[in-house]
Amino acid sequence: MKRFFNLAAQETLLVFRNKFHWFMLVLLVMMGGAYHLIPDSIPKTDNRYFIDNTKGKLLTAVLTNHGVPAGNILTDKNSITALVASNRDNIGIILDQAGDAAPVFTVIHNGELSAHEKNILHSGLEELLTDSTAEKKSNGFVTVELGGPALKVPLRVSLLPVLLTFEVMVLGFLFVAVVIFQEKQEGSIRAYRVSPGGVCAYVLSKTLVWVVLSVLYGIVLLLATVGFGIDYLAAAMLLTAGSLLMTLFGMAVAVFFSSISEWFFIGVAILVINMLPQVSFLYPVFAPAWITLLPSYPMIFAARDIVFGQPAGSAFWSVIGLLAAESAVMLAAALVLVRLKLMKKER
Repeated sequence: MKRFFNLAAQETLLVFRNKFHWFMLVLLVMMGGAYHLIPDSIPKTDNRYFIDNTKGKLLTAVLTNHGVPAGNILTDKNSITALVASNRDNIGIILDQAGDAAPVFTVIHNGELSAHEKNILHSGLEELLTDSTAEKKSNGFVTVELGGPALKVPLRVSLLPVLLTFEVMVLGFLFVAVVIFQEKQEGSIRAYRVSPGGVCAYVLSKTLVWVVLSVLYGIVLLLATVGFGIDYLAAAMLLTAGSLLMTLFGMAVAVFFSSISEWFFIGVAILVINMLPQVSFLYPVFAPAWITLLPSYPMIFAARDIVFGQPAGSAFWSVIGLLAAESAVMLAAALVLVRLKLMKKER
C-alpha cells in the first residue's frame, strides 16, 4: 500500500512538472467563460410571409393571434415574391377569395416540396382557415400531459452534459496516454520494471491521480456554471465512474503505441466514436441500437438528469452499476496489456 501511495505522489508531481494543472486551469476558465457567453435561447426568425386578399381580412386576425409579426403580413405580391427569392428558407402564402367562393391558398417557395412537406403545409393552412372562418371540421383533440409541465432549460445549461461527458470524463483518456509516452521516451519504464512496484500499483496509481483530477475539474466547472442547485454527490459519483472507465481505456490503448504521433489517429478516432451519442442527445429520435451500446450514451443522459436537477433514481444507479462493471472489465484488460505490452517491451 505504501508503494502505491508513493507512486501516486510521484504521478501527482509529474502532473505539476509537466504543467498539466495550468492547462486544466486555462481550459476551465475557457469553458466557464464560454458557458456564460452562451444565450439562454436563440431567437427564431419567422420566415413565413402572408397576403390576405379575403373579404373582411379573415386571415389577418388569426395570424396576429398566432404570433406572426405584423411586418410578415404584406399586401403586394411582388414584394412577397422578392422576399422568397432572396432567401431559400422564406415561404410566401397568399389567400385569395373570389366573391363568396371558398378561399384558395397560393404558396410561393424555393425548390421542390416533398409530399410530406406538402401534407404538413396543407394541414397547417387548413387549420388557419378553420380558425378564421370558425368552421369546425372535426371535434378537435385532447392532450394528456404526463409528469407535469415540461421543464424549460436554458440553452447554456442544456450544453453542460456534453461538456461533462466529452471533455471532463475523457481527460484521463488523453493525459494518461501522454504520460505513458513520456515515460517511454525518458526510459523510466525500464527503471520501473526492475523495481518492486508491480503492474497493479503502476496502473492504479495513474488511474487514481487522473480520476481525482477529472472529478475536481468537473465539480469546479459545475460550481462555476450552475452553482449549488444540483446533487453534487450524484455528480461526483458519475464523474468518478465515467473518468475511471475512460482513464483505464486510455491506458489500455496507449500501450500499443510508442509515441503520441503514432497514437494520434487511433486516439482521435476513438474519441470521435465516443462522441456519437451526442447526436442522440441533441436529436433524441435518432438512437439506433449500436449507439446505445457505447458507454458514453448512458453517461450523457445521466449527466443531463443531474444538471437539470432531477433526483438520482433507479435509472441513475443502473448507469453507475453499468459503468462500474465496464470499469472492472477494463481494469483487468489494462493490467494484462500493461504487463504484456508495456513492461515486457522494455526488457
